Amino acid sequence: MKRNQVIDRTWLERARREKGFTQEQVAEAAKITTAGYNRIEKGLFTPGIVTGLLICDKLGISPRQFLAERPIGYAK
Repeated sequence: MKRNQVIDRTWLERARREKGFTQEQVAEAAKITTAGYNRIEKGLFTPGIVTGLLICDKLGISPRQFLAERPIGYAK
C-alpha cells in the first residue's frame, strides 16, 4: 500500500457493530490500543499479520476477507 492511501474498511465497522463489540473490546483482543484499532477501522493503517488475525478471530471474519480490501483514494 502506498503512503497516505486510504482503504475502504466500512465493512469492518459494520462487522464489529453486528457482533455487538466496541472498538475497545476488539482492540483489547488484538493487543493494541483503541486509537490503533480506530486507525485500522478507518482505513488509515494496515495491521501486521498477527494483529490482523486477532481482529479476524474476535469478529469471526475470514483472513481472506480482511486481506481483500481495495484502496479507494488518497488521504489529504
